[in-house]
Amino acid sequence: TLPRSHFDLGIVALYVGNDTVEAVVDSFPEKTYARRHNLRIPREMKRKEFIDALLFPINDFLETRSHLFILSRSTLSVQLAKIGLTPLYFPVVHDRSEADSARWATTAYVCERIRNEFERRGTPVLFVLIPANYQVHDELFEDYIESFGIDPEAVDLRQPNCMLASEFEARGMLLVDPLDEMASSGAEGVRMYGSIDIHLNENGHRAVAEFILPLVLRLISGNHVTPGAAT
Repeated sequence: TLPRSHFDLGIVALYVGNDTVEAVVDSFPEKTYARRHNLRIPREMKRKEFIDALLFPINDFLETRSHLFILSRSTLSVQLAKIGLTPLYFPVVHDRSEADSARWATTAYVCERIRNEFERRGTPVLFVLIPANYQVHDELFEDYIESFGIDPEAVDLRQPNCMLASEFEARGMLLVDPLDEMASSGAEGVRMYGSIDIHLNENGHRAVAEFILPLVLRLISGNHVTPGAAT
């Protein structure tokens, strides 16, 4: 579509939780079907074996047959993750040990390639960070800390935002981050994410849209915006 059409502006959203990469990958293999677990007698009296032999098969059976089960599982996802019954995890991007990781520069490089592709066609591009729900709502972060046994001193909730902002500015790319504004609204009781999943709800979408709107209007009007002013 891009080579055949004209666009006034490109907007690329980067989710803080899982959109950073450690390596450049130009293509991905076809996804395999999800593995299903067969109900069986536990081979030994260990928690992991009990989960694999009994609980996972029951989960797989209900997952394809009950919307109520999926609703309940989503609501209790953090609690279930604590005992290994959901794939929920706390993203490694917040670990302070990842401060020197190559993921920040690699992610910025991939975005730079995207920016260059737009610029080849005379189209400016704006990158927008989408905060994770636990960055906006403190109580959710406390749930993660408790459920996963995380040392609060070992993590930095704003680390990916700061690292990416630095990498993008060094490359002269526009990156905006609505975290402060969204966290402020979240502290006042405004829910920004769904109660069933971690995606933005109507309030969250509106907050992001209102945050980037002034910059979008400037860009499509042809006004220059320096990277430092946008980070």
